[in-house]
Amino acid sequence: MKKPRKAYLNYAMGIRRQRKPSKIPGVSPRRLFGRLRIEFSRHFFCRPQDIKFAQNVTTHVAQIVTRIKKKIPSAQVCVDSHEVAWIPKSLEAGSLVTENITSPNFAGLKQKRFPATQVRIIDPKTLLQNISMISSGDRPVVIVLSHVSRLSGETFPVKEIYRKMKKINPDSVLVVDGAQVAGAMKFDVRDSCDAYIGMTSKFIGGQPNLAVAYLSPEFGSKYLGKYPSIKASEFASEAHSAMKAFSHPVFKRNFSERINRMRSLALSKLKGVKGISVQSPPNQAPQIITIKVGNRQKTLETVEKLKKRGVEIFHNLGYSVVEPARPLLRVSIGAKTSRVEIDKFVEELRSIVS
Repeated sequence: MKKPRKAYLNYAMGIRRQRKPSKIPGVSPRRLFGRLRIEFSRHFFCRPQDIKFAQNVTTHVAQIVTRIKKKIPSAQVCVDSHEVAWIPKSLEAGSLVTENITSPNFAGLKQKRFPATQVRIIDPKTLLQNISMISSGDRPVVIVLSHVSRLSGETFPVKEIYRKMKKINPDSVLVVDGAQVAGAMKFDVRDSCDAYIGMTSKFIGGQPNLAVAYLSPEFGSKYLGKYPSIKASEFASEAHSAMKAFSHPVFKRNFSERINRMRSLALSKLKGVKGISVQSPPNQAPQIITIKVGNRQKTLETVEKLKKRGVEIFHNLGYSVVEPARPLLRVSIGAKTSRVEIDKFVEELRSIVS
């Protein structure tokens, strides 16, 4: 006699396979992520099926670079000097590091036990002029580049770099970190990069621990194969938070114009504050303003005083200290930043530094 299947026995005995419940009662995790894919596809002007999710930007970059290195071990990895905090200060842009990768962004390479990998540190400011020298030859190049510098807010010519490097070597790959862009300005990723990575927190205003990546179909089929995905049920609350943030009316309108208006307002008010100087590098993204308030110690003290006075407004108007060698107060303006928040920030800053 043929034995009944285990699944049938479980059903007959009233036993159901236990599935981890969604953290959002009454909401399907799969449906949440489907809607989130659609939102980001509108943000990046791509197809929803080209959007993938991971726990953070680091995981995406590590997975992508690891898989490329497995396919082509000889590939040269070039890293934006703003992307890796582990680079010794004595190293100049363009020097070569021939030791095991210790950056969190490339933890995946170390775990896969690759041999010592040659990593070239590139200067994004001169990358477009030097791209022919970097991507020439038969050896494919993998470039990991910030779209907007987290230190100064400078925007780099991603699309021009991508087109130029593909003309020189079609097998080269451009991975762009767009954590400072998603939710602050729309960007057409098609014909601009092979992979583009953003976050649901920062300027969008969702919870942390969820990152989104656009992977071009050609790049995915050639190098990545079946890309690992997170379990929707385990990240339902993060997806729900991001969808709730996207449902804000400001994202239904031209939020980039709003950010530009809020930036102009903030700059006009900061002009009247004595004891500070607003830094304006070329091509600075509108969502970031950098302010010099003295040495590192004074900058840190200013941030602590702002926090104690309740000025810190998470995801709406954030600030932090960047680059120890050149301490700056970085102010992040989001689509949901209000005039009241800017007024409060400027007035408190004036009272602290005066």
